[in-house]
Amino acid sequence: LGRNHQQQARVKGTKAELKTEVDESTDCIKQLEAYTRKLSKEVTEEGKKFAELKKQITSLSRLRTSKAYKKKSDTTDRLRQARHRRAEKTTRYNARKRKRGEDAEPDNSYPTPQKPGCEDFHEHMKLENLPDATITYAGMDYGVVTVPTTVSIHPPRYNFHVELYNSYQALEGHDNQSAINLGDDNKQFLQLPKPFKSTTKDLDWKTRFGAARKSRERRKNNTSEGRAASQAENLLSDNSIESSNTVCKSIAQKSREPLRASYKSKVELKNRKLLNIKNDQIYRKKTLEERTCELVLVIGLRDMREEVETG
Repeated sequence: LGRNHQQQARVKGTKAELKTEVDESTDCIKQLEAYTRKLSKEVTEEGKKFAELKKQITSLSRLRTSKAYKKKSDTTDRLRQARHRRAEKTTRYNARKRKRGEDAEPDNSYPTPQKPGCEDFHEHMKLENLPDATITYAGMDYGVVTVPTTVSIHPPRYNFHVELYNSYQALEGHDNQSAINLGDDNKQFLQLPKPFKSTTKDLDWKTRFGAARKSRERRKNNTSEGRAASQAENLLSDNSIESSNTVCKSIAQKSREPLRASYKSKVELKNRKLLNIKNDQIYRKKTLEERTCELVLVIGLRDMREEVETG
């Protein structure tokens, strides 16, 4: 009986402890539920605020987009109108210019230092129709080292030499040829004026072709691309097309890339462009230096560039 009483007391104590724990757990659950309801309420309010802010942002972006599109369309319209006005203005200007050219009288004036130009080819010209005071006759002599040698003769000197030649021709075979009176003023015409000369060395230096050649040789000796290009050039020169087609094709395929890398490099293309510009400048300058008088009568066709390349 005593043992039963002890067991019953233990069971009662255990039940009381379990009841206390259950009550505590129930209180915790109630507190958690209350806190959860509070959080959900706050989250719902924040969600509503976020939704309202999103609506406001969307409306503002739509308003701004419409304004920007309108501004862009206005700018496009203004540019289109400006281009249209410019095209109309250009058309009217060209029409007026064309009309002035049709109504204007032909310009029969001769070239001057202020307005240089070429009169015509010699086979289409008549000397009696040209004003004597504005003519300079120029005789050309071409060579390999000295490309053109130009001697300019003015009308008084030209007339003196023509008269002197006619006098000697008329007195040919007579003893009184030395009796021709030259005159003190005409003795200065016995000496020809200083000729204008252009040498290949001078043109090669001024057009920078010589410097470009030296620069290319330095690159061929000092850079890997240049050495590869030199090797490819030597290989191609030693193996001509007279050998085998297959050998030539294989050599050409192997040598193509080094040659392109060397001759199509940025330095080479830049130098080539500079040489073309410098070449045009020098030849224009030489032409202006040669034609220092109002008109130069050139006998025959000539091209200084062809002479330089041939030399």
